[in-house]
Formats: sequence, structure tokens, C-alpha cells
Amino acid sequence: LSSIKAAVDTSSLAVTEEVEPNPTSDYGKSKLKAEEYIQGCQLQAGKCVYILRPAMIHSKGNKGNLNLLYKYVKSGLPYILGSYSNQRSFLTAENLHFVLLKFLQNSYPPGIYHLADDEALSTTELIRIISKSLQKEPRIWNLPVSVLNPLSKMASFFGMPSERLKGKLTESLIVSNTKLKNTLGAALPLNSQSGLMNTLQSFHE
Repeated sequence: LSSIKAAVDTSSLAVTEEVEPNPTSDYGKSKLKAEEYIQGCQLQAGKCVYILRPAMIHSKGNKGNLNLLYKYVKSGLPYILGSYSNQRSFLTAENLHFVLLKFLQNSYPPGIYHLADDEALSTTELIRIISKSLQKEPRIWNLPVSVLNPLSKMASFFGMPSERLKGKLTESLIVSNTKLKNTLGAALPLNSQSGLMNTLQSFHE
């Protein structure tokens, strides 16, 4: 189980398994090194290797960036980056579980597979989904990008760390799951919004 970051850190085009890996973060570079090590190992007869590169995984009780964004929306503060039109892929844990069972129960061609829910979402769409789960009206400000750039230095005023203004909230990372679904011969159980609503519901609990 690797990470899509072993291939790329950002991409506005759907990343397929044929992409030439070019990670820029230490995390992505370490994942790629692990992949290369495993691919270079001598396997026992009858054994093969599947390298699965998931997009950002979320599940009940998630404590990562999704939880931070949830708390931000819950606070009632406005989301000031509505003018950005990024797209990011996610992977709900239910879909990951479905894929892992398929690989354990069947024989598929060895190699690299990208894992993601079918639909990529913008951060603005994610804000709307979080607001819906909270039964709140979304507060989204579409400030011009030319105004937002100088504001990055005073992002803490809006309750957001400045690095997020240029990071995961505004950049795109779209992951193709076409090879995966063609190999499995099956659709994933949950779409992006249903999976996110399941995770967000656990935050209420």
C-alpha cells in the first residue's frame, strides 16, 4: 500500500499508472523508494506484487486535514478561497476495503494500481458537503485571487495556517481509477459524496 504521492504531488489532469513518477515531497520520494525496493526483490514461485497507490483516504474518526476543515466550517468562519477552482480526489475507506477484498479473493495482473473514488471534488464543493452534514448554510467568499495572494501572510486572521492557502486547499490532485475498475470488472460501492457524508457523520458522533 503506497500513495499517489509516489507518482506526483499535484496534477490538474487525471494521473494514470503510466505517468513518469516525479514526487517532490520527502513523503512521496520515500514511497517511491519503497516501491522500487519491492519491485526489485526476488519473489518466491507463484508470488506476485500489487502496488496500490491510494488518493487521500478518509474514514470514520478521521483525524487529518478533513477533520481540521470540518472544525473550521463548524466554527462559522467564512471560507475565503471560493474563487479557486481546484479538483482533488479522495478515497473512502469503504471503497478501499472493497478493493482489498477483491485483490485477496481474485488473481489479477501484477503491477501498479491507482485507487480513488470516481469523482474529484473542489475544496469549495467539499465545504458545501461539510456544511450540509452540519445542516448549515455554506459561507463561501469568492474573493479575487489578486486579493487573496497578499492575504496569505495574514491567513491566521481567518483561522487558517498560511501554508494551506497555497497548498491542499487550492492545488489540484486528480487520480484516475480507470485501470483499477477495468481490472476488477466492477464499480466501486460508494461515490465521493456518499463516502464523505459517512465520514462526516462520524465527526458528529
